[in-house]
Amino acid sequence: MKVDECPVAFSYGNYDALMKWLVAKNKNQIEHFLPNPKASEKKYPLIWLTDEWQGNEHVPGYRFSNVTFYLACNSKIELLNENREGNFEGLYTLANQFIKELRKYGRIEGESISYQERANLTVASGKKTEAIDIWDALIVKMDYLIFTNCIKKLCSQ
Repeated sequence: MKVDECPVAFSYGNYDALMKWLVAKNKNQIEHFLPNPKASEKKYPLIWLTDEWQGNEHVPGYRFSNVTFYLACNSKIELLNENREGNFEGLYTLANQFIKELRKYGRIEGESISYQERANLTVASGKKTEAIDIWDALIVKMDYLIFTNCIKKLCSQ
């Protein structure tokens, strides 16, 4: 996966929202082969903000704890783990670019960021046992302080 060559999809929410988003994107992927100009949106690489975070007002902005992002690419399940390293290299590159952007609007508290690699992570509907997608994912967790003046700038754009 080469990050610089493709746009990144970004969304957020709980597990149900993720399932709905993936199903909708999968339909777009199928529609891509039909004459439909709206189907050009890419699904991967994906940055997904989970809903596990908690926030409170904190001078000079808002402090969010337990902010968790899943950075994912679609896995080729037939690959062995050692052949999958390129996916993780791309995901770390994406994480570094994303963190650089986050630092423009706030600071990562204590500069402590944790990373966890998950190869062949199955994303499956709770009602069915079939996989919707299979990811190679880099899970990035942090505490993040967004500056109030940056929120005002973002809202005025």
